[in-house]
Amino acid sequence: MARLVTVKDIALRAGVSIATVSRALNNAENITEEVRQRVLEAAETLGYFSSHTSRNIERPLKKVAFLLYGHTGTNDFFWSRILAGAEMEARKANIQIFFQGILDRSPYQLQAQIHDMRTDGILLVGPSDEETVQAIQKTNVPLVLIDNAFASLKVDAVLSDNYQGSKEITSYLIAQGHHKIAFLNHRRGDPTHTIYTLAWRRKGYCDALAEAGLPIEPELLWEYDFGQPESIQEACQAWLELPTPPSALFCANDLAAFWVIKSLRHFGLRVPEDMSVVGFDNVEMAEHITPPLTTIHVHKEAMGAAGVKALIARAADPTAINETHVLSVDLVIRDSVRSNCPLAETPASSRYGVHPELPSI
Repeated sequence: MARLVTVKDIALRAGVSIATVSRALNNAENITEEVRQRVLEAAETLGYFSSHTSRNIERPLKKVAFLLYGHTGTNDFFWSRILAGAEMEARKANIQIFFQGILDRSPYQLQAQIHDMRTDGILLVGPSDEETVQAIQKTNVPLVLIDNAFASLKVDAVLSDNYQGSKEITSYLIAQGHHKIAFLNHRRGDPTHTIYTLAWRRKGYCDALAEAGLPIEPELLWEYDFGQPESIQEACQAWLELPTPPSALFCANDLAAFWVIKSLRHFGLRVPEDMSVVGFDNVEMAEHITPPLTTIHVHKEAMGAAGVKALIARAADPTAINETHVLSVDLVIRDSVRSNCPLAETPASSRYGVHPELPSI
């Protein structure tokens, strides 16, 4: 058995005292950030975090971390339901679930955070990047991704059928007579960071159009920064000013659809009388807005429960083949889609008085 890395090893590597290493690993305040980073980097390089957490691998799960990537709270319509499902399933196995949000951190900072948690397993939830997953894997703590996956990594994952759901709702719009359908996707910060689930939703939209013999028009594809939802209004204006505007808008999640409906009202359009709008996820607010939103229902609680089951299986057999669990989704038809409602051929800016200024919404 390999020797455990000690704080003395880290001290020698970082060129500091053992006491300084202890303060850095315990996140004490009486240490400079430069020294803290040097100590954490030395600890990561030597494999300190993995050597001290590997003992958890064969131990029954008692304490599981629900790590929500890019968030610090669970007041989100979508993620909170996944957490609820995970908690319900965990109680059946007498497992404690605790929540912690993680923002962009260096690999060794993240490993230090996990080391401090003293957790037996991790559910990494949301659109994390590959570097984050690899950093967690180095700690040897059993890991399952929820609502994310990487073809290049060997890691268990739980997903909804984003591709099939997107194809189904796009095909529904086509069946209702819509042949110009815009697609509003979102990204988180760095435009080069591909979000796995949203990439498959975009592919489902494109494939549904192709199978119906409809063109994929670049001007109908728009991405907005998740941190700047007000940019959705710019997308709506751009679409309305096209010579032939779309008659339906497919938003890659319900939150974007809510912003779209509000933006269209600003421009004097009614949903669905003038423009049909659909979403994805079926969060709780979707049926309570005006009009109630047609969307794809994602079984959020079931995703959380499946994540816990997968984590239990992974902890019981660390060498088992990695699995990706894909949960089915359902089309929920409400009142935000109208059949056969193409807009007139004249520019929307003249019909609806669309102004170049973009007041906040």
